[in-house]
Amino acid sequence: MSISWGAAAACVLGLACLGQAEAPFRPSPAADQALDRLNLLRKELGLEAARADTALMSSAQAHARYMELNRQPTHLQSEGKPGFFGIDPTARAQAFGYSGPVAECVGKSQRTPVEIVDQYYAAPYHRLPLIRPGAIDFGAGFAGDYSCLNFGVKGEPGTIISPADGQTGVPLTWDGIETPNPLRLHGVSGEVGFPVVVAFFGRGPGKIELEKSSLTTASGEQVAVFRNHPSNDPELRNATFLIPREPLQPRTEYIAQVSFKSPDGKMVEVTSRFTTGPARERFIFP
Repeated sequence: MSISWGAAAACVLGLACLGQAEAPFRPSPAADQALDRLNLLRKELGLEAARADTALMSSAQAHARYMELNRQPTHLQSEGKPGFFGIDPTARAQAFGYSGPVAECVGKSQRTPVEIVDQYYAAPYHRLPLIRPGAIDFGAGFAGDYSCLNFGVKGEPGTIISPADGQTGVPLTWDGIETPNPLRLHGVSGEVGFPVVVAFFGRGPGKIELEKSSLTTASGEQVAVFRNHPSNDPELRNATFLIPREPLQPRTEYIAQVSFKSPDGKMVEVTSRFTTGPARERFIFP
């Protein structure tokens, strides 16, 4: 599972023919399931629903097929290989008429479309394009074991914390599988607690500067976490992660607090009180 931000930064039927993209087509039932799941997750965060975009749907499906033909999950296509129609996510979307930069999640998995979206959401880097504010454009493609999710990055400004304040049924763990892997900075791998992600979506360039962050239980017990932020993680510019070192406790209320300086020098503080689900709950929703 890996992510690409196309030109802007860091998922059977659509085939490219002789380097030319085919005409758009109706989203598959699998793509519709992915969109519904994405919007369920976004609703929990108080975000507007993502909208299906024909060009992104077509591009995502064609790229999923490219990966299946070449038996490799990748963000970059190689000219001359079967199914080639564009080197990077933005170029591929443009081949189908999309205007603007594109973020992309790709992976190989035998899970259902709903489980695949949950898997992307659980992984901190991959969660970022899923939680962009505004009615973002979306496309999804599935071919064999390969998946491709495309996101338009022309959203609205705002700061998002996930899990959201008041959210319930939050998973206890994350399996630690992601490329690139945020745990690489801390010399660990494998299962950890479900990550807290804070992302600042602004209009201009620059990085946020983390001031302080904490994760506690409602009773005040400190939770040991791994911290990723732009100062220690070259993959990050606008986000910070709090990754619990151990699985969270079931049916427990937690408080995440993060303060940072935005690229324009303003202090931003966010707090979320969320509650975990039952033991070994894997995904946000049943």
